[in-house]
Amino acid sequence: TQQPIKLWDPRVGQSLTTLHLHKATVTRTKWNRNGNWLLTSSRDHLLKIFDIRAMKEFQVFRGHKKEVMSIAWHPIHETMFASGGADGSILFWIVGTDREVG
Repeated sequence: TQQPIKLWDPRVGQSLTTLHLHKATVTRTKWNRNGNWLLTSSRDHLLKIFDIRAMKEFQVFRGHKKEVMSIAWHPIHETMFASGGADGSILFWIVGTDREVG
């Protein structure tokens, strides 16, 4: 079964949408600096970006051998982020590429 992520509008206390992006427990969510992309990680070994402007999944990142336990956007370069796996791996990514870059 898919694990939902619910997006809320705090001004009115209403749900905007429910995202069904992962098939296992979602471990982290993190908005990018401009608030257009929501990066998610999961025990399904995947990272995904949801584009809030288009209201759809933007990109899937594959490369972790085990659960993804941490994520962080680069503080300056908006399209770069890092992820940490349960096996101790740290992978670096650039949005628009198909695999890790370091």
